[in-house]
Order: sequence, then structure tokens, then C-alpha cells
Amino acid sequence: MAYATIPAGHRSSDLRQEVCNIGLNRRRDLTLRGDIKVSTTEGPQRLSTLLKGHVSAIFGLPDLGSVCGNQVASFMESADALKAAGVKKILCVSVNKPSVVDRWLKERGAENIVQGVADDTGAFTRMLGVNVNDPERPQLRCQRFAAIVDDGILVKMRVEDSPGDLKASNADALLGLLEDMKTLKAA
Repeated sequence: MAYATIPAGHRSSDLRQEVCNIGLNRRRDLTLRGDIKVSTTEGPQRLSTLLKGHVSAIFGLPDLGSVCGNQVASFMESADALKAAGVKKILCVSVNKPSVVDRWLKERGAENIVQGVADDTGAFTRMLGVNVNDPERPQLRCQRFAAIVDDGILVKMRVEDSPGDLKASNADALLGLLEDMKTLKAA
């Protein structure tokens, strides 16, 4: 399966190397696209409403399989540590219907910890550049990723090399990025 490409220097299977470090001049304000809406348990929301005013940990699921279940579990287990690191919202993105995302998270007991975000049009996934077009599946999917968004600004993002991998996009990897950011601010 071919995954969408990300600019050179932004992907690596070596976890010691940052997969995506968005420099000061390349940070992206995800709230500028006022036309992009996603669906949550509260109904359709603009990205500006969902992401402004706090730090969010966002992770994306390519499907709702077993590796995705492990990814959700990692964020459930690390929710307190993420909140202690300054994360207010943990958002799980899937290109799917809101009812499917909500039901899937409830089946895992995650609905009070992880907020489901149904990118039912795929617009958010395309904007992030993590869309996958698989000829064997008619619907758009997203790559497995994890990101830190601060007040609507995409600060750091990690993307897995393969949909079966869960190294760069689990909660521990994101906690490492938050710790690195804290260290850099202190320096």
C-alpha cells in the first residue's frame, strides 16, 4: 500500500529522530480554513472552535482495526500524563461517520477520555497531508499519525511509515515530544 508523501526530512522510522518538526516559519494555523468542519459528539464544529485556546493531542486512525485499538489504549493509559504536560483535549480523528467513531470509542471505554472526531468529508485529513487513497478501498483514509496543536497551531506531528506500525504515533511518543518542547522552552 502506498502512503501519501510528506516533504523530505519529515518521515523516519528512527524514533530518535523527530519525524516532523515544524519550524517557526513553517507552523500551520489549522484554524484559518473556516470552511473545514468535523463532527464530534457535540455535532459539527469548525476547527477554530475545536482547537483554539488550548493544547490538543490529536491522533489519526487509518481504520478501526486492532492496531488502532492499541493506539487508543495508549492514549487512555497516558491521559493523566498528557494532561499534566498541558494537554487539555485528546482528539481521535477518523475518516468515518460520527456514529461509527462514537460507537467504536464507546466499545473501548474511551468516550470520556478521548474525544472522537469524525472527518466525514476527509477535508481535515487532506489539509494535514495525511490522506491515503487506496485503490482497493473506495473511501479516503488517513495515515496513522499523532500531533500536538497549541491554540490552533500545528506544532509537532509524527506519521507512521506503515499502517501496521505504532511507534511514532502512540501516546508515549507524543509525551516525549511534549517533554522535548518543554526542555527547549527552558533553555
